[in-house]
Amino acid sequence: MRYGISRASQRDMDILPIVLWGIGVVVSVGVCVHALISGKYRNKHTEPDVTPPSMTTAIEHLVSVICFLTALIIATFNIDLYAQPMREFYRYAIPIGGGLAIVLLGLQIVLLYMQSRRAMRTEMNRRLSRHTR
Repeated sequence: MRYGISRASQRDMDILPIVLWGIGVVVSVGVCVHALISGKYRNKHTEPDVTPPSMTTAIEHLVSVICFLTALIIATFNIDLYAQPMREFYRYAIPIGGGLAIVLLGLQIVLLYMQSRRAMRTEMNRRLSRHTR
């Protein structure tokens, strides 16, 4: 027992940052795919009707941010409590995982911004066409 924590629960705590980071990656990829599908980028020649990002998508973005930050904080502050193999793994995984998290979060923001712009154009075209009739 280290610091009053049993061996089994310590092993569970060792993989907690990995699990949180994995959840962040899955949610982040889901947000990106949802933004690509909702943005209707396959229609090149016409201007499709695009809806703005939903509140669910914004919440999913926040969930991915929280999962990435929580995983990073737990792994960084508890690195001395981990077993030696996990400690060495996290010394290399924290910078790589943080970099990938930044790339995924940046991609989310760009795709959601592009969807918002297309939705703004859709709304602008809808209102202008209503007044020109």
